[in-house]
Amino acid sequence: MSKLFSGFLMMASLIIGFGPQNLHVLRCGIRKQNVTGVVLVCIIGELFFLILGGLLLHYLMVSHRVEGVFTKISGLILIYYAVGILHSEQSKEHQESQKGEANPIFEALVVTFLNPLVVLDTVFMMGVTAHSFDSYSKWLFLIGGAMMSISWYCGLGYGSNLVSSWFVCSKKQRVMDYFVAVILLFMYFRI
Repeated sequence: MSKLFSGFLMMASLIIGFGPQNLHVLRCGIRKQNVTGVVLVCIIGELFFLILGGLLLHYLMVSHRVEGVFTKISGLILIYYAVGILHSEQSKEHQESQKGEANPIFEALVVTFLNPLVVLDTVFMMGVTAHSFDSYSKWLFLIGGAMMSISWYCGLGYGSNLVSSWFVCSKKQRVMDYFVAVILLFMYFRI
């Protein structure tokens, strides 16, 4: 039971924070844009990577070269997402229709499956730690991590949906989007 709780806590320490995936779920929840689909994509992606870390980690040994590649790709994803937010906000100022916006499910797929931060957290961090336990404890640890992922994304997506009435005004949504973009750019320059 302690391995289950340890997995839950370790995943919480990795997943809670301002990353492109969390920010996308938050934005979709506030805007009530396909929240269930976005949450499911994030959960399925996290579960996929946890299983990958549990099964295949010994074939994916972490080297400084691999970490450097993941760091560079992470930076590009952060820039892409920040610029995308700023671009969509700028185009909203010219036209208030949502016809030109990207599909929230597609964006969720991008910030989940093409996000090296997710891979590093789930496959490598959780996988390396899980592989230090015996077989039974390893899976308890990973199940704890999966429980945290499910809890987190459901809470974030549906919780932000509940407070979306605070962001009815388009100016408040723009302020939130600029705030998110600044955080992502700040994260990029910290890499």
